[in-house]
Amino acid sequence: MKNKIWRVVIVMILGAMLLILTGCGDSEFIKELKQSNFVYLGKETEYTWDQATKAVMKNVQWSEYTENNYDYVMIAGTEKSTGKHIEIIYQVQSGGNLMRSAINVDDKKHYDTYFDDLFKDLVEE
Repeated sequence: MKNKIWRVVIVMILGAMLLILTGCGDSEFIKELKQSNFVYLGKETEYTWDQATKAVMKNVQWSEYTENNYDYVMIAGTEKSTGKHIEIIYQVQSGGNLMRSAINVDDKKHYDTYFDDLFKDLVEE
């Protein structure tokens, strides 16, 4: 009987890990954003958002949260070139449009120029 219980627990843990690792737990909005075209300085690129963030950051995590009756999407990870913790935060506007509201680097707010610098190597020719 104990072996059966342990098997069930192990299967449940493996299932949860699979959901987390494959991103199946993402909301529909995050799934759509990950696959949308990454636009840099007003120009479309050959990257999706998922590809662009993974190219410049490691351990990338996407999340949604609500604060002061506004919905937000946060993309967090570690910048590959510097090892700094990066948070890119977008506020969800009406109709599902996004407006970048913050770039946090090592828990300190930065200006949009950091965003530009973070992704510039992806588009340099």
